[in-house]
Amino acid sequence: MVKNGTAAVSADSSKLTAVSGKDSLTLDLSADSTVRAVSLTGDVVAALAGAKNGAALILPNGTVALDRETLTALGSAAQADGMASISLASADKSSLTDAQRKYLPKNGTILNISAQVQPKNGTTRIHALNGTASVSVAYSLKSGENAAHLVAYYLAEDGSFEKLPVIYDAATGKATFKTTHFSTFVITHEYSSDFSDVNLRKWFYNEVNTALENGWVKGLT
Repeated sequence: MVKNGTAAVSADSSKLTAVSGKDSLTLDLSADSTVRAVSLTGDVVAALAGAKNGAALILPNGTVALDRETLTALGSAAQADGMASISLASADKSSLTDAQRKYLPKNGTILNISAQVQPKNGTTRIHALNGTASVSVAYSLKSGENAAHLVAYYLAEDGSFEKLPVIYDAATGKATFKTTHFSTFVITHEYSSDFSDVNLRKWFYNEVNTALENGWVKGLT
C-alpha cells in the first residue's frame, strides 16, 4: 500500500521465515513512481537483518542498500510491533540550514536520506547507522565532466561535512557512495580534485571550480 509517497510493507510469519538466512535480499518498489519512502514493520526489518549481506531497497529515484549491522540496529530500535522507515528524496537549497548552504557546492545533486523508527512509545530519527549504507542514484555526466572527479559530501545541519568517494557506473548511469549515517548529501563534479589546497571550506572553492570548468585556468597545485 502506498500513501503520501510512502510504501508500507508487512508480511506474515511464514514468509518472514522463508527469507531468513539468505545471502542478500532485495525489496523492489520502483514500479510506483510516487514512492519516496518505505515503511517496514519491525518484524520485517528483523527478517531482512537475517540476510548475510543485508538488503537493498530499490526506490524509483535510487537504491539504498543496508548492511546486516544497520538492519539489526533498526530492527532492535523499532521492536517487533513497531515500524522503521527509510526515505530517499531530492532536495533544494531552500530546505537546508544556513550553515549547510554556506558550504554547498555551486553545482550538485542534493539528496535528503533519512531513517526513523516508531516503537510503541514514540518516534526517533536515526542518524548514526551502526553499520554502512550504500546509496545509488542516477547521475548524468555533463559535457566536460570526468567520472573520476565525482564526489559526494555529507552535509551536517551545523555546517560540518565529510567528503565521500563516488563510484560511477557508465553502463547504468548510476553514482554510488557509502555512508555510516543518514542526513543531507550532495553529489558534485569537482573540477578541483587535483588541487590539494582547494577544498569545500575555502571561500574560493566555487570560484576555482567555475574557472576550471570554463577553461579559464589550468594546472595543479
